[in-house]
This record gives sequence, C-alpha cells and structure tokens, in this order.
Amino acid sequence: MANFDDQVMGLTGLTISGSSTAPSQTELATFLNDGVKDIINKSILMNPQSAEEFSRESAEQTSNGFNPGTTKIISVLREAGIDGRYYPCTKSSIDLQYRVTDIDSLHYASKYNPVYMISQNRNVHVFPIPTGAGNDGFKVLYVNYSPEESDGTALEHSSSGIKWFPDDKVYLVVLYAAAMSCLSKASSIHDNLPSVPSAPTNVSSPPSFNVTFTENLPIAPEIYQISTPTITVPTVPTAPASLTLPTEAGSLTLPNVPVFNAPSIPFSLTDVNSQIGNEDMDMIDKEFEKIDKNFNKFEKDLDIAKQEYEEEINEFNKEFDRLDKNNERSINAKVSTYRENVTKYEKDIGKYNGELSSYTAQIQKYLADVNKFEKETTLDISLFSQELGRYNAALSKYQADLSSFQTELQTYNSEITSFQADLGKYGSEIQSYTSELNRHVTDYQWYTQRHQILLTQYLAGFPQSQGQPAAVQEGSR
Repeated sequence: MANFDDQVMGLTGLTISGSSTAPSQTELATFLNDGVKDIINKSILMNPQSAEEFSRESAEQTSNGFNPGTTKIISVLREAGIDGRYYPCTKSSIDLQYRVTDIDSLHYASKYNPVYMISQNRNVHVFPIPTGAGNDGFKVLYVNYSPEESDGTALEHSSSGIKWFPDDKVYLVVLYAAAMSCLSKASSIHDNLPSVPSAPTNVSSPPSFNVTFTENLPIAPEIYQISTPTITVPTVPTAPASLTLPTEAGSLTLPNVPVFNAPSIPFSLTDVNSQIGNEDMDMIDKEFEKIDKNFNKFEKDLDIAKQEYEEEINEFNKEFDRLDKNNERSINAKVSTYRENVTKYEKDIGKYNGELSSYTAQIQKYLADVNKFEKETTLDISLFSQELGRYNAALSKYQADLSSFQTELQTYNSEITSFQADLGKYGSEIQSYTSELNRHVTDYQWYTQRHQILLTQYLAGFPQSQGQPAAVQEGSR
C-alpha cells in the first residue's frame, strides 16, 4: 500500500515534502492522527457497538492510576487471585471510593464482584485495590485515541497502516487528511495574498503648471532707408590751350607770350562720394576736412596765378607796343594776326577765369549739400539709435522672461515625466498584483472546492445507523 503522504498528494495535487509549508509533513501527520480520532468519534456516535473496532487492551496493571487517554472504556477485568481468572468490573462513582472498601457497606466490592471508577485525568482505579502479588492485577479494554503505525511506532506522514484501527476505515483517514490539507493550502493562500501596491504619493495630485507667459516679442524699430541726395560734382573747367606763335617775324624778336599757369586742384570728390554711398559719417567728415584745407590753398594759389598773369600780360603789352612802333611794315600783317590771336587768348583766359569762379561757386554749393545730407543723416541715425536702444532693452527683458518661463516649463516637464513614470510603474504593479491575485483566487477556489469534495466523500463513509444509538458498553453485564 502506498504511504499516506503519497495518497494525499494524489488526491490533492499538492507537493508535501520536507520543505513544504502548507501543509508540512508534520501538519499532514497531525491531520492523519486527527482523522483517526474523528472517525472513532463519528463511528461510535452513530453506532456505539462499533467502539470495539477501535479497542485496545492494556497490559496487566498491578496498581491503580492507569490512564488510557480516554473515558471511553469498553470493559475492565480484574484477577480474582488465580492467574488468568478475570472478573468483569462494574463502573462505580468516584464518590463511593470509600464505601467500596467497607466490608459492611452494601457497595463493598469483592474480588468476585470488583468495581472500577474514573478519577481525575481519566485515571482508572479498580477495587479491591490490585497488588503486584497474588494475581490481583487488572487490565482495561478501551477505545484507543493514540494512533500508531502498524508496527507500533507513532503514526507519521510516511506511514502506510494504522494499528488498533479497522482496515476498512483507513481510506477515510486518507480522505480526512486530504480534505484538511486542501483547507490548509486554501488558508495559506488566503493569509498570503499579495499586498496591494502602494500608490505614488502624488498620484491623486499631478504636477500643476501655474506659470503663464503672455509677453509679446517687442517690435524692432523700422530701419528708414536713407536716401542719398543727388549731388552733382562740379566739372573742373579746362584751361585754354597755350598760344603757339612764331617767336620771330623777320628780324623782329617777339617777347614771350605770358602763359596762365592755373594751379592744380589738389583734392578729389570721388572719395567723398564713396563715403556718402557707404553712409560713413566719420569718413565723410575726415574727407571734408582735407577738402577744406586743399580748397583754401587752391583759392590762394589761383589768386597768385591771376596776379602774376596780369603782371606778365601788362609787361608783354608794353614790350609789344614798343616793338610795334619800331617794327617794319613788312611784318605788320603777321603781327596784326598775332595780336588778334593774343586778344582771343586773353578772352579765353577771361572766360576761363569766369568758369573758375562758377566752379568755385558750385564747389561751395556742393559742400553745402553734402553738409545738409550729413546733418539729416546724423539726425536719422541718432533717432534710430535711441529706438534701437529701447528695443534692445525690451528684447533683453523678453529673453530673460522667456528663459525663466522655459526653465519653469522644463521643471514642469521633468515633474510630469517623473509623475508619468511613477504612474506607469504603479500601473504595472497593479497589473502584476491583479494577475497574482487572480492566480491566488483561482488556486483558493480550487482547493476549497477540492476540500468540499473530499469532505463530502469522507462524510459519506458514515451512513446513519438504524434505530436509536446505544450507549458505549462500560463493562456492565
């Protein structure tokens, strides 16, 4: 026959080993012992005559106080002085303990009509009092409540048989132990349900963002396009060509014709126009400083050149008049032509001087136009610079506020990310908890159902006895 633990594992699907806890091998042994006792009680309750199926006879006792571990006594026998001659003892009340020893009492107990009584702790006392000599001992037939293995050792999980117990009821012990093992497993599952995950502290109050940013980007000042005025650079007048005439007419030596040596214009307006196009006021001012200096020098040099030319022309005319008077008639015609040319040259010189005066006036107008442009440009740049300064200040404040807002937003995003991570972790824990709880509930339901099935099978082994249950025999005839 298979061991009891193998049978129980086969009925329950449990693994019961030295390391198992629900049930352990020790608990299974307890269930087996409890099953034996429960079967005894139910059997006797339903059929008192069945007590003999669980009876055990004690060894011969030579003194009172034998404790069978139960008050369910089937019979007590006492020797009557002859070896093997036992007389049944009648159960008596403990309060007759003295009278059964009083030879004059009606309750006196002799060795042919002995009595027994149960004292405290289920101890059996026989009267007349047994002795160790003279064949005056007694023995007790009682219901055994100390289950043993078939070989007389303690009933354990690994046992395969039960002593002092009917074989046809051993299967009930296995059913009882199996049902209790399922109940033990179900109780263990109930007592060790997974803990509900703790919700994050901030799950009910996600991070809030109360920072607002309503500032508008400042409007940059309008950059007015500075229109460069059309300033016409005066054209330098061309000096008349030198008068080329023969220096001699026959034997007459002519004086040298004075040549007007116009001073060179020691400046250029090209650089000024370039700087105006670049709108570089500092360079325009520097160029005008050079022009002023050189133009003043040019005017002085021009006055000197005019004065020298007039002096040379006067000297030439005087000399020419003198020679003219002495000149021979043969060259009068040539001299006349030459004089006409000189006169024309003088006119050209006069015209050139007029053009120089006009040129000087144009230069003054040009300088005035440039100066006006410079003032207007300087004013526009000043206003723009002021507006640009205010814009830069507003832009700096806007950027600082925006940076602060972005920092707050970044902090909020970090809190949201942390909150979502905690929430996700909590969700995973809840999911894992639910899955684990469902598994426990399923196992719990299976073991409780299995317990009920086994318990029903176990109880089915106790059919209702016919008639009124009789009392357990207590040794009376």
